[in-house]
Amino acid sequence: MITDRPNARMPVRCTYCHEVISEASWFADPPEPSAPWFRPTSARQITDIAADLGLELTWLSDGWVVRLRRDAVVRHVIGYAFPPNSAVAAHLAADKVGCFAVLENAGIPAVPHRIVRAGSYGAEELYSAVAQAHELPLVLKPNDGDGGVDVYRADTPTDLRRILAHMFDRYRAIAIAPFVEGAEEYRVVMLNGTAFPIYRKLRSLADDCVAEWRNNLRHGARPELVRNSALKSQLTILGRRAMDTLGLMFASVDILLVDGGFRILEVNSSVCFERFSGFGPGNYHIAYCVYREALRQEFHR
Repeated sequence: MITDRPNARMPVRCTYCHEVISEASWFADPPEPSAPWFRPTSARQITDIAADLGLELTWLSDGWVVRLRRDAVVRHVIGYAFPPNSAVAAHLAADKVGCFAVLENAGIPAVPHRIVRAGSYGAEELYSAVAQAHELPLVLKPNDGDGGVDVYRADTPTDLRRILAHMFDRYRAIAIAPFVEGAEEYRVVMLNGTAFPIYRKLRSLADDCVAEWRNNLRHGARPELVRNSALKSQLTILGRRAMDTLGLMFASVDILLVDGGFRILEVNSSVCFERFSGFGPGNYHIAYCVYREALRQEFHR
């Protein structure tokens, strides 16, 4: 986290590594030509981290996989998935309904997610089954999706019928959750029990009205670093409980604050800072520090 505003046009200091970051040093050099063009920010961060830690780096699979080696130790980063998590824990986090079930079983407050599979239903039978079991408004999303892709809100029966028809043309299973009105959404990035950046997702505004109901940075939200110590402590405790329950070491936990209470919305085992990093040199350096620490711990056990 940083002590000054992340978008300020002045040097800022990272309170994790205590380095002073200036605008002039931000994106001073482009990533190497072989790095993936579709994620240039994280590509540069990983490239610089590898050089800093003395790791041999090789981009594979059109840049989606990076191989890192130091002596006999080899690790891979796949997309935004880093080595510390087990395959089972990562898969559980990606399964929205399964993740909710495990959290609920452990007594951790979370937004309910229920599975819907098309099975042998016809379109009208499927609509009737969902409409009878769930009260509008609803949020419908791919059960294993991320980044706010194909996430829809159904406020009316017409919305629900249309969204179900669209989604079951593309997905075998979808997750259905109640739409929580008036919630504030926070993201807590956890690494081995420590919270690194904690930020609130502020939705985009138009004419003093919320133009986009989703809180994803992909859909125009912006990150605001949390500085209140009491709030950070509450979010960290809940994030750590979720991580321990799911068996995760490195992940981001999305938490809603609604009616004075906290609830887990989702847990993401792939930690993406691509858009977060674009909000200024301080944010870029925070992401760099988190990724560096995740890889440092892998090669310095």
